[in-house]
Amino acid sequence: MHNGGAKDGTKHSTLPVSQSHRARDSLGIPLIEMTLLALRNYESRVIRYADELIRQLSTFAGKPVNICQWLYYFTFDMMGDLSFGKPFDMLKTGQPHPVVKLLKTAMPPLGWMTPAPWIIPVLLNTVGAGPMSDFIKWSEKQIVERKKMKPAEPDVMSYIIESPSTKFKTATEEHNWLVGDSRLIVVAGSDTTNTTLAFACYHLAKDPSQVEKLRAELEKADYETNPTNLSILQNLDHLNGVINESLRLHPPLPGGVYRLSPPEGLTIGDHFIPGDINILTPSWVIQRCK
Repeated sequence: MHNGGAKDGTKHSTLPVSQSHRARDSLGIPLIEMTLLALRNYESRVIRYADELIRQLSTFAGKPVNICQWLYYFTFDMMGDLSFGKPFDMLKTGQPHPVVKLLKTAMPPLGWMTPAPWIIPVLLNTVGAGPMSDFIKWSEKQIVERKKMKPAEPDVMSYIIESPSTKFKTATEEHNWLVGDSRLIVVAGSDTTNTTLAFACYHLAKDPSQVEKLRAELEKADYETNPTNLSILQNLDHLNGVINESLRLHPPLPGGVYRLSPPEGLTIGDHFIPGDINILTPSWVIQRCK
């Protein structure tokens, strides 16, 4: 995800790991805030949107339903709330939000641009990049509004906005990283989760016996009497097996993510990788190797 349309062309996906971590360290976010303890602060939001998803799906009882569409609404509503402090309301309306439609239009060109990421900032800072430029402008406006808010429940942006950021050279640099992070949270959190859930539903629909096993496991764990205790789900072997196998067979980023090798290069096995070149590990291939 491009870093706020920055003129230096920085992209989260092509940063060296150490540089990406340093940028987040600059925000002053303690690592403990990114642990499961912090994630539990978001559980009430997740449950709220999951309940709304189930309510909407129940109206299709006995009828065909486009599960991919409703999972798309679910994940984007949830991540919009966690990033900008408000949902897109697609679960309530049953209709795609104009900005999400804009984003969906903007995503396909990123596929052929990925091998040459320098094209993206060139387009953004010259002729513009159509829907992507519009989405960047919209997300920047949302961050300005989010900074003025004080949500009743902490969200992801709470930790980022409220943390000290003395290591940025300019306010513009800090703002660009903040806007880039907000889009990264929405897109990476929504699209990847939606893809994984959709493929899990696909495999479960093909093999109903797996659904029965999941139901039996949930009943044994007594989850229905305490649905707000999501920690119960962490120890359910079959449920986690379904999730992990869906991720293995259908990784949300099948081609992998680009990283920049360190200036001195590195050795992987018997192979030396020169410095300052883009490298990636294709998840789809690796996870299907025997």
